[in-house]
Amino acid sequence: MNKAVFYLLTLCMVTLSATSHAAQKLDVKATLAACIACHDISSAKKALVGPPLFGVYGRKPLSVGLPYKKFDQASLDQWLRDPSKVKRETQMVFKVADKVERSKVIEALKTLK
Repeated sequence: MNKAVFYLLTLCMVTLSATSHAAQKLDVKATLAACIACHDISSAKKALVGPPLFGVYGRKPLSVGLPYKKFDQASLDQWLRDPSKVKRETQMVFKVADKVERSKVIEALKTLK
């Protein structure tokens, strides 16, 4: 393989990698689209209808009355499956019934740090 072809292939791989990384960021925002209606996902951590989600994975809940010491994979899975079963008087009515979708939401939440 000559050097020009090698450099061209390397450039293509770097470009594809950067494009893939940008697409992942867009996927996070798309995955959390329903959340954004009530929650801030930015580092500004603004309280909207619901508490901010930036840094939510691994931290203690900001809402009073939740039975979790911190939000981890299991607690977020339970919360997202049916928030009213965890906290009866919650304002969060949105549920993520599908296990695969819940997993995607949790993975997206992990990136908010």
